[in-house]
Amino acid sequence: PIAGPGYISNMSVLDDEKVWLTMLTPEYYSHVYHTFDGGNVWQESQVPFISLVRFIHMWNEQEGIIVCDALENGMVVFRTTNGGSAWTRVQNLPGVPNYEGLWSDCYKVIGDQLWFLTWSGIVFHTGDKGATWNSWDPPFTGFSTALLEVSPVMDVYVIYYRYIQAGDRGVVNVYRRNVKEDSWTEITEKPNNFYPYDFVS
Repeated sequence: PIAGPGYISNMSVLDDEKVWLTMLTPEYYSHVYHTFDGGNVWQESQVPFISLVRFIHMWNEQEGIIVCDALENGMVVFRTTNGGSAWTRVQNLPGVPNYEGLWSDCYKVIGDQLWFLTWSGIVFHTGDKGATWNSWDPPFTGFSTALLEVSPVMDVYVIYYRYIQAGDRGVVNVYRRNVKEDSWTEITEKPNNFYPYDFVS
């Protein structure tokens, strides 16, 4: 969609004709494009970016979100209800610390609901396609987040990873929490000194 160097950072595909994608230039400028004809014509969405776009998700031709890292004011979520012609920042995102970011692939969508995981272990959740949000604090601090998964019955699983000392393989802690619950439950199996690559609920 753009001429010159850069790479596709994330993509949301509705069908073989309708695709939204985010691109990052070598100068770390983010761009959002969409096509409704299988890629023959691309249009750029005008988004008042604050920082790097981590992922984009479209529920349908009109409704979707983009989630960005930020600088001194925490992460930023933008929402569209008109196919990307205009994006509006979601105000009062709960529980966002300064300088927080997230991994591009640590999110899960089930119907109108979406969860994503930050570097420090906060889980953000929307049940109405990004209009409103709530957040869960991590069960502890000092660990890096590795993976997030959500089961069909809305059990949220998060893997945390930490090095004990230089040269160690580190330790893994696995936690589960249902959307109807108020706290995390640890379900770690021993030995837990391995690095996780994936898990399926």
